[in-house]
Amino acid sequence: MKNFIKLQVFLLVFSFFIIPQNAEAASFHSGKIYLQVEKNGEAWYVNPVNANRYYLGLPDDAFNIMRNLGLGISDDHIAQIPVGLLPFTGTDYDQDGLHDDLEIALGTKVDNPDSDNDDFSDKTEIENWFNPNGTDKLITNTALINQLRGRILLQVEKNGEAWYLNPDDDKRYFLGRPADAFNIMRSLGIGITNVNLGHIYEDYIGKDQIVADHYKIKHPDSWEVSVSDKKTTVNSKPVVHSFHAEERSGAAILDVYVYQQSGTRSFALSEFTVKSTSYDPKKTSEDFIFDVKPARKQTLKYSTIAEFKNITYYKGKRIYMQVMVSPQKVIEFKFSIPYEEEINNYEQIFNRMIEDLEIYY
Repeated sequence: MKNFIKLQVFLLVFSFFIIPQNAEAASFHSGKIYLQVEKNGEAWYVNPVNANRYYLGLPDDAFNIMRNLGLGISDDHIAQIPVGLLPFTGTDYDQDGLHDDLEIALGTKVDNPDSDNDDFSDKTEIENWFNPNGTDKLITNTALINQLRGRILLQVEKNGEAWYLNPDDDKRYFLGRPADAFNIMRSLGIGITNVNLGHIYEDYIGKDQIVADHYKIKHPDSWEVSVSDKKTTVNSKPVVHSFHAEERSGAAILDVYVYQQSGTRSFALSEFTVKSTSYDPKKTSEDFIFDVKPARKQTLKYSTIAEFKNITYYKGKRIYMQVMVSPQKVIEFKFSIPYEEEINNYEQIFNRMIEDLEIYY
């Protein structure tokens, strides 16, 4: 997961449409930027490589996502893809309609609105795909565009300048600084309903959470995290460490507790049995071995709107998993998915986090 690219990107925009639900759906989504219009405007990028969606979150989150998903490209190749222009913020020293960072990326002069002195401004030549540094018409490599459509591209032979090849018009847009990238993606994004977005599997760039003497877990990098080693109790059981990770829109919540007894006291997995007496929840329970240690997984699926521990479940699901590290120590994972339409997606993410889980003992 540790690739070699750099980049910054973010977005927002509106519009409704119907998503195809057939074998062509992955190709339809490929490389697009989506905005959840039914929620809080959460932004997603669909990676053409695996057809999975990645949460762009805040500009810093987007930077990390694109740094890992971007693709290096030579100056010769990127020069064969037309440039798209949108309103920008920032310095435009020569007042030619191209901001300075973009001119540096294109190789035009920041102090001359007509770099080749042919009586056509650099912006006019770029808009009509003529060479702003010469007299020739620029080449458009259709085969290359078809191959890279929807990708994030990085000029590895220059200063790592980043571009988004928009699949809707086959033009590349300079991502530049976070503020510029935000404005560009806000203009290029497409609105999507929660149901349609739910058909695109979510992936993530993982970030390690290492807790000495207890565990290591990899969570989505964009999630908000808080950690506490303050001794307390949860359900009358002694806790020596707690970890909270939450998807920024509240679509999924993970809580981890390390329970530890002192002296001769010990735990039994049966103490962690989850009761299911309200809201008609469908419950499953499974005992198994995790990394040579006894473990239990329990799930509750609600059939109606329910509230539990200050979380409202819109026919959502709760997942509990306990690993008995020793008779005196149990690590518990509580995973909440409030929305029914997102259960499949976030349950897969929870399973991936558990696959990456390492228990220290």
